[in-house]
Amino acid sequence: MGAILTGLNTSFLVIGDLERAMSAQIRLAGSLSARSWAHVWTALAGICLFAPLVIANARRLSLLEMGEEMAAQPGLRVGRMRLVLVLASVGPTSVATACTGPIAFIALAGPQVARRLTRSPDVPVIPGAIAGACLLLAADLLSQAAPFGLAMPIGLTTGFPGGLYLIVLLSPGGSGAAAPGAMSVRSGRAGGGGLHLPPDRFIPQGKPVRDPPLSLAPPFARGGLQPLSLQLHEAQMHGEYKVPGGKLIVADIETAGGRIASAQISGDFFLEPEEALGALSGALLGLGETAPAPQIAAAIRDALPEGAQLFGFTPEAVAIAVRRALGVAKTWTDFEWNIVDARALSPAMHVAMDEVLSHEVASGRRAPTLRFWTWDRAAIIIGAFQSLKNEVDLEAATELGVEVVRRATGGGAMFVEPGSAITYSLYAPVDLVADMGFADSYAFLDNWVLKALNSIGIEAVYKPLNDISSPKGKIGGAAQKRFGSNTTVLHHVTMAYDMDADKMMRVLRIGREKLSDKGTASAGKRVDPVRSQSGLSRDEVIAAMKAMFVELNGGIAGDLTEAEYAAAEALVASKYGTVEWLNKLP
Repeated sequence: MGAILTGLNTSFLVIGDLERAMSAQIRLAGSLSARSWAHVWTALAGICLFAPLVIANARRLSLLEMGEEMAAQPGLRVGRMRLVLVLASVGPTSVATACTGPIAFIALAGPQVARRLTRSPDVPVIPGAIAGACLLLAADLLSQAAPFGLAMPIGLTTGFPGGLYLIVLLSPGGSGAAAPGAMSVRSGRAGGGGLHLPPDRFIPQGKPVRDPPLSLAPPFARGGLQPLSLQLHEAQMHGEYKVPGGKLIVADIETAGGRIASAQISGDFFLEPEEALGALSGALLGLGETAPAPQIAAAIRDALPEGAQLFGFTPEAVAIAVRRALGVAKTWTDFEWNIVDARALSPAMHVAMDEVLSHEVASGRRAPTLRFWTWDRAAIIIGAFQSLKNEVDLEAATELGVEVVRRATGGGAMFVEPGSAITYSLYAPVDLVADMGFADSYAFLDNWVLKALNSIGIEAVYKPLNDISSPKGKIGGAAQKRFGSNTTVLHHVTMAYDMDADKMMRVLRIGREKLSDKGTASAGKRVDPVRSQSGLSRDEVIAAMKAMFVELNGGIAGDLTEAEYAAAEALVASKYGTVEWLNKLP
């Protein structure tokens, strides 16, 4: 088609009027001579009409560079996208050519210059346009400065250096040559170092593989001009996230130039239609390595086809797995855990110790810690926002020798006696749950204990917002509070091991609805979902919980320091042991 049109042009120039032919020949070389504001407005109208289409599809251009087969894998509709991009590029090019004539090599050189300056793995649409405009301006100034008063058409000024640039780009030793070690898909031969794909192996979350893998990259991402080549990405990362009560999501990510260049999402989840998986993975391409979870989730939602159904996971869960792969989101094994099972303490000392250890972890003086409580007496611990008189029968509590304290966290009142309950606290960096909503963090932080209870025969499940339940009734409840300017999260749980429901009914003002929720049909019946379902002693249950925590998350045995005991005692005297604190909500 090009040859036919060139032949027609030449025929018109030969048989036409000589003066008009010379004028046309100058125009065919491309010129800004005698251009007016009318031409500027015409060109601007074309840009405004077509540029949004190009900008909106800039990330998909990188996929198309790799070839149609590879571009289709992430779910891109290649045929439709090719048509959109052809219209979006031919339209403004036609308008510009009508205004100035064809000015050679600007469209070729501009994006290449921009890509090298920005070091972007994507097609730099806006920087490319700016670079092209600068090259055009430089060429125009150069043509006007020609010696002997010769004003050369700008197309000739760009043609000579542009042709040389193309020759250099295509030459074997030029920047367009295959990078050492790059493998051509067509030839199947490796050059330079002859790198090979590494064998499959376990990849730690957020850690690059030891040998950089070869992977598909846009042909111009590293200056290569092959139709498609296997080139080095900066790193390959692996991350996982198990949705509490849901499915496992696995993210395998490769980065280049500070952005996600390749992404594969897999797992045991369910997704309909099947083609939505390609769109989900493709949505991640081009996102920055430090993109926040909401941005990643929004990109996934925008890319999913209308009516797509996600079962067992959410876009937010995918974002957590991706950020773990990139090393910007933390998981349990990113921390060194201490497991503390210290001597029995008074109720006031226990709630004070929670605050002390939370601040110690926030300050970095203590490692993230799991602490099991041992009670030295019967107690009622009410939530920070509960009314004392509405929750506790103080006369009955005094008569039965039950101490009453108020804790720093919200939630409901709990009744405990030595040996009747299992209570533990987690003091964790808030980075562990940074990408989760408040409600999701409850399920995440309790997931390990559900596995521990399941392992000893207890049918434990998570019940939103903050309960651990079973077919025999509620097992326990959780509460949280942030400390240290939101750098540490305190998460503690009390579970009923073998509770005296009759005594609980006498000291707590529990309505029938709440009593039914706790699995207690009448006073006098014991609440023992852990003991009766496991058949194990309290110490054996705690040992199973410790073992499961270490298996999943790691950890070493630790203890409380004398300084921490002293700090807790001081806090009891100034806060948790005072009448003012207990009666702050009478």
